[in-house]
Amino acid sequence: MEIITRQQAKEQGLVRYFTGKPCKHGHIAERYLGGCCVICLRGKKKTPSGARGIAKKQDLKHFSSGNVCKKCNTDKKYVSSGDCVSCHQSKSKITKKIWREKNREYYLSQARDYRERIKQHRIDYAKEYRARTVEQRAEYNKLHRQKNAEHYKSYRRQYLTDKPYVNAAHQANRRVKMQRPITQFYREEIKLIYKKRDVIKNRTHEDYHVDHIVPLQGENVCGLHVPWNLQIITAEENLAKSNKWETV
Repeated sequence: MEIITRQQAKEQGLVRYFTGKPCKHGHIAERYLGGCCVICLRGKKKTPSGARGIAKKQDLKHFSSGNVCKKCNTDKKYVSSGDCVSCHQSKSKITKKIWREKNREYYLSQARDYRERIKQHRIDYAKEYRARTVEQRAEYNKLHRQKNAEHYKSYRRQYLTDKPYVNAAHQANRRVKMQRPITQFYREEIKLIYKKRDVIKNRTHEDYHVDHIVPLQGENVCGLHVPWNLQIITAEENLAKSNKWETV
């Protein structure tokens, strides 16, 4: 490195000069015009003053400067850098968004790998959480239904209006009290039969019933409320049939 005195550097309009002699700490390096060694200055940590200095002594993460930021209208800043918290977070979000867009495939692959790694952990945790919070969740749901009773009623009415076959299947299951344990196994299949009945009614504009082939309370026989004992017939045929069962 070329040796240049402080005076020569000053005359040439330079910021630093080099004498070739070590500083008091033994560094042979350039010096600023003020006389401070470049390496020594880099090693010095600036001690913040004011509110930031007080917050640093208390090991706080944020401090209030008293000067409101013109961009976000807050005075909350980081102790480490002195940057405005809101502005820094906004910049960070924008930077992350740009990075994700540029590296979309890598980002998605990492997310898939992470979900796959913790899949079993999430399942186990969900089971453990549900078992641990049965009473709390039941109490919360009870209070929520009480506070929002009108909402639940209106939702239920709208649901039954949109899906009348669900209510029809439910009422049919309720009537078969003795067979309820058996009926529970075929609940979804029975719903589909009532749904099919509604489709036929809307298509033909005629009244159709879901009838039990073998009557539930016949004169000589009692059938089951199961899918293979149900048939869709017109209302006239069903009323005429009543609870009779004729074998061919």
